[in-house]
Parts: sequence; structure tokens; C-alpha cells
Amino acid sequence: MNLYNIASIVSELGLVVYRNNDENELYIARPASLVGTKFRGWDKDIVTGYSSISLKTNAPSAALTIEGKGRKTKFRLNISLLAAPGPGPVWIDEVFKSAEEVVEAVRECYFGDRIDFENESLEKFYK
Repeated sequence: MNLYNIASIVSELGLVVYRNNDENELYIARPASLVGTKFRGWDKDIVTGYSSISLKTNAPSAALTIEGKGRKTKFRLNISLLAAPGPGPVWIDEVFKSAEEVVEAVRECYFGDRIDFENESLEKFYK
């Protein structure tokens, strides 16, 4: 499964996807109009953007990066915020062996209970 296929499946969930083919990355955002997982520390909707796209979101954005090629391909899913001095809060940062696994993880993060909201990173920021 390639970047385009993953973007298509994730888009069908109602999420907004920006494909950066040059870097083998997808940026994923949940529009404010879509109900889902309530992210710890995320109390209000914000406007975010990718390239020439701007939208109001109700959750932190995700970066999905494809690393390697062929049988060594891995998929990294990261939902975090930059902070200075860093690192910022991290809701999830995992590597998956298949596109199907990472698509399911995206679904579970934005609409299920995959994220450990008591993790050390979030505890530091949202006591």
C-alpha cells in the first residue's frame, strides 16, 4: 500500500490529509466538525494549516512517515506538539510494520481509546 492509498483510506474516516510526496509523509488533521477522542490538554478548537490548506481542528495533528522500502518499509505515526525548550507533549509515537496497522492506529487514536493519556510526556504538560 502506498502513500496515496493510505491517504484515501484515512480521508474516508472524515480526516483531512495533506500528502507530502517529496518526504514520504502524510499530515492528518481532524476537522472541528468531527466528533472523536477528546485529547488531554486540547481544550479548544484551533486553526491549523498545511501548504495552502487551512482548517479548524479539535485535536492535535498527526504526521505519518514512511521509512525504508520493500519488505523493510516501516510506518511511523506521531501525534505531538513542538515546544521550546522541547520536547513537547507526545500523545503517540509508534512504528508499524504494515500500512493496515498504521491506518487502524490512526482510526483508534482519533475515534477510539488507543492513546495512553497518563503517559509521562502528557503528565509533564497537563498535571
